[in-house]
Amino acid sequence: MKHELSRTAMVVMIGLFLLSSCGGTKLTNPWVNSAYEGRYVKSVLVVGISKQFDKRKLEEAFAVQFQAHGVKAVSLASIAVKKEMTGTDVRAEAVKLGSDATFTVRLVGITEKARVDRVNPPRETTPEWNYSFPIYMVQSPPMEYKFEEKDIVMESELYDVSTGNLMWKVRSQIVKTGSTEKLIDQASKTVINSLQSARMIR
Repeated sequence: MKHELSRTAMVVMIGLFLLSSCGGTKLTNPWVNSAYEGRYVKSVLVVGISKQFDKRKLEEAFAVQFQAHGVKAVSLASIAVKKEMTGTDVRAEAVKLGSDATFTVRLVGITEKARVDRVNPPRETTPEWNYSFPIYMVQSPPMEYKFEEKDIVMESELYDVSTGNLMWKVRSQIVKTGSTEKLIDQASKTVINSLQSARMIR
């Protein structure tokens, strides 16, 4: 009995690991202004646009990733005086800071949905019968697990402060279980790595 329980517990643990680790950040519609490739950005003003998540936390998640690549990054929410700012206001703040670029990240949407997964436990056997007959194999019914999964979509753009030109953009989507804050942290790393691949940062 203990042996059967341990095997079942192992299946459950493996199932939970696979379910929690699946998914990832998918990048779509990447675009790079070839005129800016190789002009590595050294300082950036990070601007978050969201109605569903705290803007400051959104900006800080990306600022941390920029800093990991040696780029000086400042969150707009940490310095802004006005609650509502136009594009002209944002650019003025970037000029004041001496930033090379402004990085905007717009959280398009966060949706939650339940996902049900089925895990088939290993076959178990009953004790041998007293007369000559093959051991009867019992297939346990599949176990079901329900998870709340998040679908987070973001759009990121990088602008040249001096000209106002769009330098780079990408749309990202992450579908996974976990807290919104943690998932945005994971997605920000993938997005910034994409920016590095585009030769915009080192």
